[in-house]
Amino acid sequence: MKRVLISSAWLNPDRGYDLANWKKRRNPFAINAPMTEHFGLRFLKANHPEITILEYPTRERFLAELATGWDAVGISFYINESNDAVAMTKAARGKGVSEVWAGNYGAMTSSVARHFDKAFLGWGELPLAEELGKEPVPLVHPATYMHIYFHGLRIQTWGALFTSRGCSKTCTFCQTPRFYRKPYSLDISTLEPVLAEYRRRNVGQVIVLDENFGHFEDYTDQAVDLLWHYRLNWHPMTRVETLHRNYARWKARGLCGASLGLESLNQDSLDGARKGNDLAQSRELLEWMNRDGMLVQILYIIGFEQDTEESIRDNIRELRKYHIDSPQIQILTPLPETKLFQHLESTYGINTYDYSQYDMTHLVWNHPNISPRRLRELQFWANDVLFTPSKSLRTVTKVVRQGLRGLLGGGWRNFSAPVWSGNIDTLPIPLRELTLYGSRASDRRTG
Repeated sequence: MKRVLISSAWLNPDRGYDLANWKKRRNPFAINAPMTEHFGLRFLKANHPEITILEYPTRERFLAELATGWDAVGISFYINESNDAVAMTKAARGKGVSEVWAGNYGAMTSSVARHFDKAFLGWGELPLAEELGKEPVPLVHPATYMHIYFHGLRIQTWGALFTSRGCSKTCTFCQTPRFYRKPYSLDISTLEPVLAEYRRRNVGQVIVLDENFGHFEDYTDQAVDLLWHYRLNWHPMTRVETLHRNYARWKARGLCGASLGLESLNQDSLDGARKGNDLAQSRELLEWMNRDGMLVQILYIIGFEQDTEESIRDNIRELRKYHIDSPQIQILTPLPETKLFQHLESTYGINTYDYSQYDMTHLVWNHPNISPRRLRELQFWANDVLFTPSKSLRTVTKVVRQGLRGLLGGGWRNFSAPVWSGNIDTLPIPLRELTLYGSRASDRRTG
C-alpha cells in the first residue's frame, strides 16, 4: 500500500491563524480561537487511518517529514495559500515523491492545479479510497475541537459538527456550489457517536459548520432533536432567512448563537451578488439575538461595486448597535471559478493575479469608487468600531454564562469564571486591573 502524507499549507507569518482575532487590533478582553485542528484532514484520517496527516506544520516540520520518504504527498490549501502550496510541491518532488496531489478550494484554480499530478475537488474521503485501492465504507465523523482561550487560559472547548455538505445557492462570490456540487446530508446515524463523545467530554458548545445548516428541513429537525437529546448547546453556520424562520424552535432546543452570512446592509449590493437576504429580516434577527444574549458571528463584505466610503461607514455604524461578538469584515475578493470573478474581470479589470493577495484583505480589482489603500483602511476602521474592549468583555460574559447554564443543567464542568454583572468592583482582580489599565495593552494589528 502507498505511503501517503496529507498536509495543510505550511504556516506563514503573513497570515493570521486566530479565528476570533483575524485582522483585528488586540484588546485586553478578546478571547482567542487559534486554528489547531484541520477538520478536513481529521475526516481523512478518521476514514483512512493508514495515512499520515500534518496540521498547520511549520516549513521546517514539513521538510523534515518529507525526508522520511513518501509515495504520495497531498496538500490541502486555500487560494491565498497557493504560492506556499506550489513551493511545498517543489520540495516534495525534490525529495523524490512521485505523486503530489492538490485538495481544498485552492485546487479549483486551473493555473495552480497544473503544478500537481492530481487535483481533488470536494470532500476527499471517496477519491482517496479509490487512490488507495479501497472499497467505500460508511463515513466516520471524527470528534474535532476548537479551544477557546482568555489570556492564555482555556475557558472552553467546542466540538465541530457537519450535518451536510455543499450548498444549493448561487451567490456570485462563492466557490462552494462548484467545489462541492450538489448538496447532500450525512446519514443521521453518522452524527450520534460524535455527539455522544462531545457530551461525554462536556464540550462548551457544538459549532455546526455546514455551508447552509437547515437546507434539508426534515433532516435538520432530526439533527436538532439529537443535539437536544444530548443536552448540547449548539451554534450553526446558516442563512439569515433560515435562522429567522426557525429561531423560536431552535432557541428552545439549545441554540446559543449563530454564524451568519450577513454580507451587507446595502440591498443593492446583496441583490447584485444574488445573496437573497431580506434586510428587514436581518435587522430583526440581529435584534432578537442581541436581546437573548446569543453569540453572534457575522461574515460581512465591504467593497461591492455599489459601495462608496460613505455607504460603508453608514452601514458599519448601524451594525455597531447589534453588539456583534465576532465580526469578520472582508474585502470583496473575486475568487477564481466564480461568476463574480468573470464579471469584475470583464467590467473593471483585475489588478493582480498573485493569489497570495486573495485573502479578503486586499482589493485585487479596479473598484470604481474606492482605492485599494483606502478600502484596506476602512476594513481596519470597521473592526475598530465593532471589536472594542467593552464588546469583547460582553462576549466573554456570554461564553461563561452559557457554560454555567450547561453546568447547572448537569452539563459542562470546565468553568470556574464568574459572570460579569456590569459592576467593575465585582470583577476578579486581574480583570479589574485590565479594565482600569487596558490602555497599556498593545493595539497592534494582528494577522
